[in-house]
Amino acid sequence: MFTKADDNVTKGREKLVGGSDVPAILGISKYKTQFQLAQEKLGIVPNDFKGNEYTEYGNVLEPQIRDYINAINETNFVPDTRIDREKGIRSNTDGYDAENQLILEIKTHGKTPNIKSYEAQMQLYMYQFDVQYGWLALYERPENFDAEFDANRLQIKVVHRDDQYVQHILDAIETFWIRCEYLKEKPDMTEQEFMAI
Repeated sequence: MFTKADDNVTKGREKLVGGSDVPAILGISKYKTQFQLAQEKLGIVPNDFKGNEYTEYGNVLEPQIRDYINAINETNFVPDTRIDREKGIRSNTDGYDAENQLILEIKTHGKTPNIKSYEAQMQLYMYQFDVQYGWLALYERPENFDAEFDANRLQIKVVHRDDQYVQHILDAIETFWIRCEYLKEKPDMTEQEFMAI
């Protein structure tokens, strides 16, 4: 258990919520609860995840997929980031095309992609990049993890910005940071106590 003297908890180094944190904050993540995310953000529990074969595969395929999409559609998607320190949010998009006012999110996935989580992530990105549309590039990962790009495995889904949903996400993030302040003061609180704030 951490005490007030513990630097990680009391100093509260500046943290930002990224798009991949949004599903946990909304309670739709298969991997992490909002409480677990808060514990990691505050350094109460270490985040030991350094990646795995799935994330590594995604890192290898992402530039190939982006290059293919740019070539086929005459788009100019480049990776980009927007940060809002006041709201504590950060959007790292896989592609932003300033001319066409579009963002691109690339996901390599198994048989059943987690569309709900991907779209929540994209809503935050569309808000931060101030665009109305995004392309969700879904690439089904082969069982043998073959890293050679295959266009037949790619499908693109157009995602429209939903301002009501964006507001819901922003409100949830704001509540999350408020809860984190309380957790910082009482790092041994239970998940039930945390979620009741």
